[in-house]
Amino acid sequence: MGDTSITYNKLPVGMNDSKSYQSSEFESAWCDFYEKVKSWAVSSSQSDSSDSECVVVEDEKTKEVGLKWLENIHKLLFGQNEEQKAYATTYGMGVLELILKVYYRCESSNRTDEELLLATLKALKSCVLKNPTARRRCRRAQVMALLENVLIGCNSQKVIEEDFTLLAATCMNDDINSWQASEELKGYIELLASSYSSSQTVQQMSSYLLSLFKTVSSSLQVPHAKFFHNLAQAENISFEGDAALDNKQYGFAETKYNSAFNLATNYSSANPVIIHTFLAQLLSKRGICRIETGYVESALEDAKLALDYNNVIGTRLQIMALAKSDRANMIADEVPSFNTILLQPPDDDRILDKLWSGFVQSNQELFNLS
Repeated sequence: MGDTSITYNKLPVGMNDSKSYQSSEFESAWCDFYEKVKSWAVSSSQSDSSDSECVVVEDEKTKEVGLKWLENIHKLLFGQNEEQKAYATTYGMGVLELILKVYYRCESSNRTDEELLLATLKALKSCVLKNPTARRRCRRAQVMALLENVLIGCNSQKVIEEDFTLLAATCMNDDINSWQASEELKGYIELLASSYSSSQTVQQMSSYLLSLFKTVSSSLQVPHAKFFHNLAQAENISFEGDAALDNKQYGFAETKYNSAFNLATNYSSANPVIIHTFLAQLLSKRGICRIETGYVESALEDAKLALDYNNVIGTRLQIMALAKSDRANMIADEVPSFNTILLQPPDDDRILDKLWSGFVQSNQELFNLS
């Protein structure tokens, strides 16, 4: 069945005081725990029997272990601070994806198992709460798809309450998630709020969500039927590009960012403002790949496009490209905001923030920092 124990002395549970232990201790303990869960979640059932009774017993054993993993993930992440939750969110395949791997390993033919669904939703919620990194990742991790499937196919009040609570946490301070939920889930929420009128949780969460949906800009129009599906795919492909860029596989990474950009935009220049920052980030990372492979002029074209979506991201790419061109000594003249670019906040894209910070450190004379 596998060892589902937790090393509590290395990874305190339910503590939110970052001074209680070092981040490196959390990271080390989480890596060990993650590998245990992943090894079990991606393995297949060991039963070769065609006997239906044996299969049922094996399914119950699998579910029992899966529930322990889900409970432990919930315990480990609940109450941890944002930094530790973000680390778990981005380590390996990501904890959201890991939770769903455990769920799908257990679900077998029973997709409405109340105990399993509750444990899965609670584990996801413990990760998403106070964790912007996880909220942004919910689309490509297929958390939004799971929430929709539960709303459509489950008739358990406890599960619906947990689903509503997780959906509220997922949409909180995340404009794209709120927009998607308002477009795709509003009808289900209204219907279930009516069906479970005696549930205080359902009434509170539905009231919050429906009020939140009213704040979504009326100017936002879904460009085409597959927009949110394509956006989630684009985010996944971009993640593959990030891994390649980290490994300095510039040609492969450029191909990924190009595919992600085309998917997200559907080959159109008319895109919702809400995804402009994401598009600028894709163009910037593609441009950096082109700088590294010697195609500086193409990178400058990417910078020009990125400027239309996000001025700061486009400007940083423009500076990085010009620094590798024969116009390096003219950057201050060609970039209007050159003198203020260092005052801008860090990029929320980990790769871009790291590469820009490295560029600044390596080109201090350019910014008169020496």
